[in-house]
Amino acid sequence: GAAQDEETDLFFRIFTYKLSYNGQTSNSMTVFNQDNTAFSIKQDNVYKHQFGQWIKVAYNNPKMNLKVIFERPDYRKPASFIMHSQTVVTITTNKLGDVPTALVKTCPTCQNVQVLTRGDEHKTGRYFLNQNSEEWGARITGKY
Repeated sequence: GAAQDEETDLFFRIFTYKLSYNGQTSNSMTVFNQDNTAFSIKQDNVYKHQFGQWIKVAYNNPKMNLKVIFERPDYRKPASFIMHSQTVVTITTNKLGDVPTALVKTCPTCQNVQVLTRGDEHKTGRYFLNQNSEEWGARITGKY
């Protein structure tokens, strides 16, 4: 009958999902000098992203109506985007195991590997994004 045909035209599902992404990227540049010394700058970025919640999908074919509803994540398991970056400069030789001596001649207290930083006193906990929306059921925070 008509009631049975109408029921087959309705589609309703709840999808539960969890997405995790861990990644690392690296960029570097090396310049070789005539005295077999190599000068390098390298930046490493580490990423960790995590999402997990459920989606309700409802489709009514006779009315040509589609509804997609996203759940607000549990406050104990929020969606997260984490990134850490570190930049280093190095002086090496073109032979494995050799210790470069070019730096010692001009700066005896300098190290062959140096992390670029302005120091702990310049670290900040500044928020660059801080939004709370009851309408959308979201709290978004970005800090570095």
